[in-house]
Order: sequence, then structure tokens, then C-alpha cells
Amino acid sequence: MPRARALIVTLIASLLLAACKIEIKVPANGGTVETLSGDIQCPAGDTCTVSVVDLFFDQTFIGAPAEGFQFTGWARGNRRFCGGSLDPCRLFTAGFEGNAQLESILNSNEVFFLTPEFAPGNGTAAAPSQVKRVLYDNDSNGTLDAVATTRFNSQGRIASTEYRYSGDSTRDRDNVLDDDAGHEISQFTYNGQGRVAKVSTDRDTDDGPERFVTQFTYTSEGGIKQVTFSQQFSGQSAQSGHMDFIYNGGELRRVDTFSAELGAIIQSQRFVYGSNGLPATVTTASELGGFSVTTKFTWRPDGQLAGLTSGSETMRAEYDNAGRLVRQVWSDASDGLHYGELSDAYTVRFERNAQNRVVRRVYDIGSDGSEDIRVTMEFNNQACHPSYFFAPNALPQFTPSAAIPLVPGTGVFRLPDCGVY
Repeated sequence: MPRARALIVTLIASLLLAACKIEIKVPANGGTVETLSGDIQCPAGDTCTVSVVDLFFDQTFIGAPAEGFQFTGWARGNRRFCGGSLDPCRLFTAGFEGNAQLESILNSNEVFFLTPEFAPGNGTAAAPSQVKRVLYDNDSNGTLDAVATTRFNSQGRIASTEYRYSGDSTRDRDNVLDDDAGHEISQFTYNGQGRVAKVSTDRDTDDGPERFVTQFTYTSEGGIKQVTFSQQFSGQSAQSGHMDFIYNGGELRRVDTFSAELGAIIQSQRFVYGSNGLPATVTTASELGGFSVTTKFTWRPDGQLAGLTSGSETMRAEYDNAGRLVRQVWSDASDGLHYGELSDAYTVRFERNAQNRVVRRVYDIGSDGSEDIRVTMEFNNQACHPSYFFAPNALPQFTPSAAIPLVPGTGVFRLPDCGVY
């Protein structure tokens, strides 16, 4: 499986499965298929054929359940796009131009499939939906300690997020989002391809106001090329620099972090891939000396994360028979590269609604059977475009997909269900 894969790369790796025609077969009962743009609508019981005839095709398909039904994902199978995914299915031809092989595929008569699956339930929208609020009860006493609110633009992408911490009279067991900020606002802008171009974050902290600006550029295949950052405390510049992403044969091999103040690379990440095309190890090291940590990942056959070891920090992920994440069990979470949200040992349990969306995370500190922290999500009934970011210790939490030009395990992470967790 290619790394840093855009749709065009994935199609080559899948026996040249580039569809100049996409056949959408919608069940007679359950719902419809439509695009976020509104250009394509395929009713229940119909078989619709979409011709892909030029280099400007870019549509995101969603399964929209009828009343009394829920969207359960795109069907798996040979020549089927986005099989097994609950996400909106984005198909696009950007990058074909100048590539004779891809252009010949575009002009072929091949037919491929996009098939929604529905089941009885109380579904109201295709997954993922917009998370409008996240409610943090950091001591599980029924009184909220913090609220995060997400606002969306007309394209279903995150426009801004706002986090407010108020606390209650009970001491927090821990704070799973931010120990320091009482109030934080982030603004998002996008490039012409709908990818995040800039994030500006303003925070009120115990030490005064902080501003952090991050800007992204991308390769022609859709992988991250460079991330620039600048940070200010109380109006004074604190640090700035950039991260360079180095690829080899489509694989992300290294990320170097450069400090403008020191005029040198201060940290590097190096990736080694397994036979499944996903990172087997990631070594993060200070170029100035002081630390070097190798993280080892294990993966399920379906491309989901099975576990990791980073120093003495470990995580084991547990799934149900349908491949849905049920819980994560962490030990020594304060060691290693700090992939975990909390310190020491803990377990997080994921609760889902009828649409199989995660609606609550329950944290058991000490893994002793207690319920110490509860984080609850509230949804809008509109579909969304997931946004992707980068952090060196981001926990892999998405699976390989033709519509995702990024790789789990390389520090890229997705805001789950389009909202702040």
C-alpha cells in the first residue's frame, strides 16, 4: 500500500482501479446517496452512473439515511471505493494531468462501484457528522468543568473552535484536554483543495495570553510538505520555525523540525514501514542530544491500530466483532513519547449511539473499574469534511482510505467526526 497516498497513487496500487465511470447502486429501502456539493443525487432503489471525463472531477459522496434507518458504511468488495468506511467518500482526479498512464485510465471504459449500506435505526445524517459541542466532566460528578464548541463553514469544514474551562467545586481527577488554558479560540482557513492552510489559536493561560499560528503546504499528491509555526507569549515572540516532510518513493521517511531562533534542526522523526505499508517503527530524536525514543506500532489486518510501545509506555486497543474500537488500555503513559492523554495507567472506554458514532469517552484512572472522567459529544445533523493536522506524538486514529492522502502513524491525525475531542 503506498504511503502519503492520494487517490491517484492508491488507484495505481490497486491494479489501476481508476474509474472513468462510477456506478452507485442504492438499496430500495434505507436512504439515498448525494454529494456535499449537491451536484449528484441518487435516490433509493436507483442505480446511477457518474462519468468521470476530465481532470477537474472532485466530489464527496455521503450516504443519507431515510427516517428510521442509519448509514452503516460503504460496502466492501472488488472495485468498490471506500469499502468499510463510514466517512464521506471523496473521489477526485487532481494530479492526473501530464501522467500518460493515469490519463489513459481516465479515458478508458472501466466501471467501478460505490455502494451504501443502511440498517434500521434512528439515523439522521451520514457519518461523520459535525460535533457541535464536547462536554468535559473531569471528575465524573455530573457537573461540567469545560465545554468545547465547534462552528462550521458552508462546505461543512471546521471554521472555528472555542474551549472554555470553568471548573466546579470538586478537584479534577485530570484534565484530558488542557491543564493550562482557561479560554482558547482557534480559527481555520483552507486552500483551494479544501485542505487546512492556516490555524490561528489564541489562549488565555495562567502565565498570560498566548498566540500560536500554524501554516501548512502540501505536495501535489496531497501529503504535507511543510508546517511553519510561530508562538507568542504576552505579545512577545517565543519561538518559531518549520517542519519539513521528506518523502522517498511516495513514503514519508523523515520529518525535521527547524528552530528559527537556534538556526538548526532540533528534532527529527524517522519512519520504517512494515509489509502492510504502515509504520512499524517511528524514532523521534533530539538533534541537540538528550533523548531518542523509538515507538513500535502493531496493526490489525483492517488497518486499524492494535497497539503501541513507546519507551515503557504501552497501549492495547480492543475492538468488537464489527471492528469498532471499544477501549484502549494504557500503562506507564507518562513515559515514552507521551501518546497517551493522561499520566500513568488508565483505560478509556468508547460509548456509541445507534449510528455507531462515538458519543462518550469514559476514563478509568488506574484501570480499577472506576469512572473518573466523562467526555460527551453532541452532534449537528449535517455531514462534514474531516480536517487533518500534524503533531509528532499524534495517536494513529484513522484507517487507510483512497480518499485520505495521509498515513496513520506518521504524526498526522484527524479531528474525529469533525469536532474537538
